[in-house]
Order: sequence, then structure tokens, then C-alpha cells
Amino acid sequence: SPAKVAGLKTLDEITKLQRGIDLIRPKQVEEVQNFVKKYGGEEIIVTIKRNGGEIDLRLVPRENPPAGQGAIGINLAKTGLVSFPWYEAIWRGVRDTGIMTANITIALGVFFKNLFVDSNLNADVSGPIGIAVITGQAASLGFNYLLQFVALLSINLAVLNIMPFPALDGGRLLFIVIEKLKGSPVSRKVEGFINAAGFTFLIALMIWITVKDV
Repeated sequence: SPAKVAGLKTLDEITKLQRGIDLIRPKQVEEVQNFVKKYGGEEIIVTIKRNGGEIDLRLVPRENPPAGQGAIGINLAKTGLVSFPWYEAIWRGVRDTGIMTANITIALGVFFKNLFVDSNLNADVSGPIGIAVITGQAASLGFNYLLQFVALLSINLAVLNIMPFPALDGGRLLFIVIEKLKGSPVSRKVEGFINAAGFTFLIALMIWITVKDV
């Protein structure tokens, strides 16, 4: 697409569009769309903000673009920072944490269902390498984005760790519940074997995800 050829990247912020003396500083998505449509087939200058600096890129919007791609081939979104009073921010934080916890729980449930029931490992997951890359991207956007991503990782780790799976804290809690229900300790040999099997599976999963990340 013209955008890819010109060097536009995800998260670039369009600050200015120019064709000759016609110059706009768009505040709405529609302004960008109307400008590139107006100068279809003609070279325009797109000024974008990236990593704290501004860059001028030249591209030619397509007059008859492929279906669903648009004149220059990008998805546009209006973004901004929303701030709340501290007393409102607290309950919104609690609410958002609950929503993220529920979504992560559902996503992990679907992941393990696909893994054990459908024998399908084709999942969009990341290990240490992928997380490091995404953390760098979040940090480049600003501290607020980085803090939100760290919160997401923390909730994800909490949900994963409490799952009743061998070698995790949730697995240990499951054995404790079983012992309470049966009134006697679970055989340490059996417990050790199950935990070893679970640990081996987790290591294998981590290796597979790391290879996928690389």
C-alpha cells in the first residue's frame, strides 16, 4: 500500500497533511479521509509524530484502491488520554481489574480447551521474548501505557498461578482440598509424580512459545 511504501508504522500519529498550499492539521479521522480522497493520484506530504519527533513522508493516495483497503491503506483511530478525579479513578480501577481478570480467565480456559480437547496449539500467546518486545512498545508510548501493561501482566500471572494445575499454587490448593474431603493426606509419591508431570508440561510449553516468539 502507499502507506507501507512511504514508511508509515503502527501507532504513528498524523499531525499534518499538505498538498502545495493546502495544509491541514487534522483533529478528526474524517479530515484525513477527506484529504487523501481529494488528492487521489497526487503526491501529498504526511507529517507524523514518532518517538517524540516529527517526520515528513511523501505518498500518493490511490484513486481506485482495492476493496476494504482505503486510499493509502491504513486504519485510523482517534486517540487521547482520559483522566478522572482520584475518587472516581479508584472504583474504575477496581472495575477494570475485575473485567480484565474475567477476560483473562476466559481466554486461558479457551487456550487449555483448545490444547487438551482439540489438540490445537495455534494460539496467540507470548513468552519472555514476546513480553519483552511488547513491554518496549508500551514504554515507547509513555509511562501510563507501560503501567497499564504491567498491571495486565500482573493480573495474568495471578490468574494463571491460581489455576488448579500441577506445579502451580492452584495445584497445591487442589491437593489440600482433596485431602480435606477424603480426610487423609494424598500419597506424597503420587503428588510428586503429578507435580513433576505438570512442571514438565509447563517447561515444554514455555520452550514452544519461546521458539514461536523467536
